[in-house]
Formats: sequence, C-alpha cells, structure tokens
Amino acid sequence: MCIPLGLFYCWFLVAIHGRFYGSIEWFCFLSSSLVQYFLLVYLCWTAAESLHIYLKLVRVFESNVRHYVLKAALWAWGVPALLTALCTGLGVHYRMWAIYDDQDTIFM
Repeated sequence: MCIPLGLFYCWFLVAIHGRFYGSIEWFCFLSSSLVQYFLLVYLCWTAAESLHIYLKLVRVFESNVRHYVLKAALWAWGVPALLTALCTGLGVHYRMWAIYDDQDTIFM
C-alpha cells in the first residue's frame, strides 16, 4: 500500500512544478492521469486489505481463498488501470483538464 501512495506523492510534487517543462498540455495530461491512477490504486489496496481483515476476523473458518494476494494485486492494480484508461480516453476526447491563461498552472 505504501508504494502507490509514495508514487502518488512523488508525482504530485513533480506535477506542481509543471511550468518547468516545455509543452504544458502533454504534461497536464500525464499528470492528471498518473495522479488519478496512483490514488485509485491506493484506495483499491485499502479495500483489498479491509476484505482480508474481514475474512480473517469475522469469517474465520470459511476464509481460505486460494492465491488471495495474487488476486488482490491483480484487482488493485488492474481496476484502476481500466478506470484511468476510460477517464483518460474521455478526457482526451472532451478535454477534461484546464490550463489557465498564464500557461504555468495545471488544474486537475
């Protein structure tokens, strides 16, 4: 859980200094996509861990799920990738990000 949260914080720090990069339009697109993806990955890992705790503490005797970590990892990294790809595709088509007039600020 700390890997996607750490990547989210690192990319957010890079994104707030977007004015140092050439074309801000591609950087705004990349920043909004990556920030959304890493935040969704973190939330999906939180949901997977809470399900694991529920299975171990509440449903003690019927809680054996085969390859739970592999299934949780595929779910926690895959579902956000699909959602981010969908939102990014809609964002490219409808231009769902905003660039202010001074061309130095990204609104995500």
